[in-house]
Formats: sequence, structure tokens, C-alpha cells
Amino acid sequence: PLPPRTEAQRIAELAGGEDRLADAMRSAAQAGDHQWTMQLADRLIRLGTHAAEAKTAKRQAMLALAEQTLNAPTRNYYLVAAKELAGE
Repeated sequence: PLPPRTEAQRIAELAGGEDRLADAMRSAAQAGDHQWTMQLADRLIRLGTHAAEAKTAKRQAMLALAEQTLNAPTRNYYLVAAKELAGE
């Protein structure tokens, strides 16, 4: 596999640049596509340009998924990971 940063750069290139990748993340978040939001946010966090916004979007997606899941360990994972992204 590619190193995470290299993969993120290539994904951004496919999207038409980091700004377009951020637009895609925003669209996914607005559509309630939480898993895709987190995937795109991970790439943006690695690239650094939109890292603060991406961390917020990923955190919100994790909280939404935690609210939707019935599985206690999965819910706990999302809640703990969201707190870590917030620096709690």
C-alpha cells in the first residue's frame, strides 16, 4: 500500500485538488453520508490544508454514527474517537 500522505495526495489529484476534495467532504456531510465524510476527512487531515474543518466534519460524522448504532462497543468507539479529535 501507499504511504497515507501519498494516497491522500493522489486522491486529491483525482478530485481536482484539495479544495474540490473539501467540497466533496462537505457535500457528503450535508447528505448524511457519514462513512464517506470520514474517509474524505482522513485524507484532508493528512494533507493539512483543510485539517481543522476536516477534523470537525469527521467528529460530527462519528457522533452521528454513534447515535445511529445499536452496537454498544461500536458506539463507544465512535464517541471516544470523536472526543480524541476534539482534544478531550
